[in-house]
Amino acid sequence: MILGIIGRDAGIYELACKSFESAEVRFTKADTAGRLIAYTQGFLPGLRRTVGQCRAGCSLKEFKPLR
Repeated sequence: MILGIIGRDAGIYELACKSFESAEVRFTKADTAGRLIAYTQGFLPGLRRTVGQCRAGCSLKEFKPLR
């Protein structure tokens, strides 16, 4: 997730989106297993939204904070 934020802020679309997609998969898997604390769970809606924006081809400037 941090690498995605760095990629977003640096304007590197591929890095940002691949990192956000990877984080979303990992966070979802951990959440399903009951291993995420509430603070970390709070990032899931933003990660999912951002991954959707990546898949839709939205500009990095359209990405909002994850939390």
